[in-house]
Amino acid sequence: VTGQVRVTSQNHGFKVEPDSIPTADGWKVAHLNLNDGSVEGLMHDDLPAFSIQYHPEGAPGPIDAARIFDLATTQALAGGRPAFHVTGA
Repeated sequence: VTGQVRVTSQNHGFKVEPDSIPTADGWKVAHLNLNDGSVEGLMHDDLPAFSIQYHPEGAPGPIDAARIFDLATTQALAGGRPAFHVTGA
């Protein structure tokens, strides 16, 4: 969404197939793994919902995912409106 690259860890034995995402229902890819092309995050155009399937590696401890928690808090305080918007994804 932002064009930023983050170093993250994936420790899951499954992945979301891009073709399985119901884009006609408003779902968009929000995070993409540049190594293998797997979907690492989803968001909805209208619903106050997003997901990630990784954990950040910026710093150890409770602050490493602060941006994700900030997005969720912003979204909740905005009355459930999406905290960010994807266009052309």
